[in-house]
Amino acid sequence: MLGIFSERINNFIEPGNKVALAVSGGADSMCMTGLFSQLGLFDITVLIVDHRLREESTDEAINVKNYITERFKVNVKILTWDRDYQVDSNIQSKARDSRYALLKKYCEQENIEYLCTAHNQNDQAETVLMNIMRGSGIDGLVGIRESSLIGDINLLRPVLHFSRDQIIQYLKDNNIRWIEDPSNDNEKYERVKIRKLIRIISSSNLVNSNNFISRLNLLSENALCSHNFITKYVDKKIKEICKFCPIDVIVVDANNLFIEEKEVVLRIFRELIRNCSASKYCVRKINLMKLYEIFIKSYKKKEFFDITLGGCMIWMDFSAKKQHVLVIAKEKLSKSNKSHNDVIKYQSVRKNEVAKLQKMIINQTSEIIDESIYNKILDMVSIIPKFHKVLHGISYHCAYVDGKMKCFYPSLGVATILV
Repeated sequence: MLGIFSERINNFIEPGNKVALAVSGGADSMCMTGLFSQLGLFDITVLIVDHRLREESTDEAINVKNYITERFKVNVKILTWDRDYQVDSNIQSKARDSRYALLKKYCEQENIEYLCTAHNQNDQAETVLMNIMRGSGIDGLVGIRESSLIGDINLLRPVLHFSRDQIIQYLKDNNIRWIEDPSNDNEKYERVKIRKLIRIISSSNLVNSNNFISRLNLLSENALCSHNFITKYVDKKIKEICKFCPIDVIVVDANNLFIEEKEVVLRIFRELIRNCSASKYCVRKINLMKLYEIFIKSYKKKEFFDITLGGCMIWMDFSAKKQHVLVIAKEKLSKSNKSHNDVIKYQSVRKNEVAKLQKMIINQTSEIIDESIYNKILDMVSIIPKFHKVLHGISYHCAYVDGKMKCFYPSLGVATILV
């Protein structure tokens, strides 16, 4: 086991580097600690997170710290989830988010580049099966990655290719103690239900049921190959058909986007929206599907559309030259509306203001007809993205006028409003 562990970890970390190990005291993380200690190649810090979700959690964390310090002679730190509220819902998800936030913060403060967690083959099987039951696509079938990033920290899972049985055997062979988390048997958690389902299937007389965990892990590996291929193709296509502007605007060649396969278009939408909005969360696939249907229908009928999704304005425009574009622009906060609780919208021009605005712009007069309208258009132009229009080779601003997206062309004089 040590030889396989050494081979895998050396693919990611060079000897002598600082490495943090996320340890709970459970079998998986104690096995990981033992393997790193046996290698003796890295500057190890063990991090124990006390979530304070159970009365005994603090005492358990101290006991695990004392045992690891004495047994492995490594540096151990306890990180505490300090909060002034009781966690009553979605406990496991909130605990996970807080745990990674604490681990990431510590690694950044101590200039630790690598953080290791102790997910194993059984965890992978549970994750893949959960995602299957949720109706996930290829990305969900990939499950847990052996390596990923949280901010600038390299997150590694060096025991991912070992089964729970192998881990327990290693602990017994090396006389290493571990503790059992009582929540691992609490059926109010979805993962526990999935774990018990896997046990039932594995002990049944179904074909290959005794290899069920390894088969789910094989499914994950195969899905990862497909995922990597699609991701590379999507990245290449984005470079070919998208123009990124420095003011949170992306212009997409709609003609070339339309001829791509549905899965490719959905992934392009997802990546562009996430890039433009700078959100760490992806738009849900059901909403991407709706956008795809609108895009296909509008393209075929050559109909303009505009929607908001994932913190972005998205619209499509057509020209007589058949150079059609899809535009994705980050929504901006109006200067008079910066509350994070309010819906982010572009500055709006009301219907009764359009005529005055038209007269001001078209006449290009220096006389201020209506100061409030004049200030509004200045405010609007200052917050709305400006970019080079692919269709006609001129610059313009976009804004809502009477609830619809309109364009202002400053290169045609002061501006010309299209209503």
